[in-house]
Amino acid sequence: MKHAVLAAALGFILFASCAPTQAWAQGEKRVALVIGNAAYKDAPLQNPVNDARGMAARLRQLGFDVVMRENATRAHVASAIAEFTAKTTPSTVALFFYAGHGIQVRGRNYLIPVDAAIESESAVAFSAIDVAQIGDEIEQAGVRVRLIVLDACRNNPFEKKLRGVGQSRGLAPMDAARGSLVAFATAPGSVAADGDGANSVYTGALLKALAVPGLKAEDVFKRARLSVLEQTRGAQTPWEQSALTGDLVLHAAPAAVPTAAAPTPELLFWQSAHAANRLEEYEAYLRQYPEGSFAALARARVAAVKPVAPTAAPLRPAAAPARPATPPAKPTAEDDDHTLLVRAFAQAVAPPGDAGRPAEAMMRRAEALAAVGDHGGARLFYERLALAGDARAALALARSYDPGWLRQQGVVGVAPDLVRAAYWYARAEAFDQSARISAEIGGGTGNAP
Repeated sequence: MKHAVLAAALGFILFASCAPTQAWAQGEKRVALVIGNAAYKDAPLQNPVNDARGMAARLRQLGFDVVMRENATRAHVASAIAEFTAKTTPSTVALFFYAGHGIQVRGRNYLIPVDAAIESESAVAFSAIDVAQIGDEIEQAGVRVRLIVLDACRNNPFEKKLRGVGQSRGLAPMDAARGSLVAFATAPGSVAADGDGANSVYTGALLKALAVPGLKAEDVFKRARLSVLEQTRGAQTPWEQSALTGDLVLHAAPAAVPTAAAPTPELLFWQSAHAANRLEEYEAYLRQYPEGSFAALARARVAAVKPVAPTAAPLRPAAAPARPATPPAKPTAEDDDHTLLVRAFAQAVAPPGDAGRPAEAMMRRAEALAAVGDHGGARLFYERLALAGDARAALALARSYDPGWLRQQGVVGVAPDLVRAAYWYARAEAFDQSARISAEIGGGTGNAP
């Protein structure tokens, strides 16, 4: 015959100050005593040891230092309580969980050790353990937050022997002291289902509720009550009495991860200058943001950084030899193959008149270098022109760093740089606000034609 559970989880007697949850959490120590008794000689039980093991594992996950006993005698229970209370301090959250047989006699609740021999009412006080005395032991230890969880109301094996001497079904109600909460697996005086699984109905529901982060103690029991009502189709109603004065969260919710703010144009500018580590870029930053967040650092870098190469002469119209009508001179021994290839390509693509226009000549030179795969050399020419305010060069330089554009063009072996690409796209648009430049920039990095 299936054992009926009187699983009166007289739970979580919480004695606390009026401080809020946050105050309880600071320096909080957690200690638990967990006992599961099933190996009774005359009325063995199925689930209490599993209930105790499941609760011990869950409490360890919640930061409790757990003292555990299985199939404990009265002497074992007494020694376990002594070990438990010795670990507590005034700032401790102390929890006592018991699963096994429990009875009430004359309005007092008793837990039954596995070696109990109860033949009369007078034997109860000597063989069983008074729940109120356990609460007194914890209170005398100076514990501010006390939790007692009893799944202790399965069928009463001593019902016939104690009939007529003030013994009743289930457990008796208990008053909740200020700052405490008393919870039962079912209403006082009622019995509860043991369940067909590894745990009793109530303990199983309570374990699941304790696994949910961020719930206050009252909400943990409310969630467990709704689960038990659903599983038993309303036949078992868990019950609580609360006099809490503060919030206790046993399973803290994880802290929210702050969202990183989007980089500002100034930050992008500075990151590009800092990555390049060249005098020209630090000076460009100072011209754009003379009082910026990194101005002091930029000035220090200007004083310390020497240019990698001589600064290009200002771009201005200057007389230059006209483009020769005859083919280029025969290469000398000093010319290498790469130089000859670039020179020939530049002469082939340069339209007439470029010789007198240094910016155009430099642009054609950069394009020639890029065409023969010398993208590093092309970047140097593009950058000189861009620093002089040439929008076309700034756009070409941005593309040379743009991973999307490089991928689209099939360019390999060139290191992309999203920060520099974004910076030079912005500079290109600033240099030339015409519709042509805006259209070429399009949707931003990665989408340039």
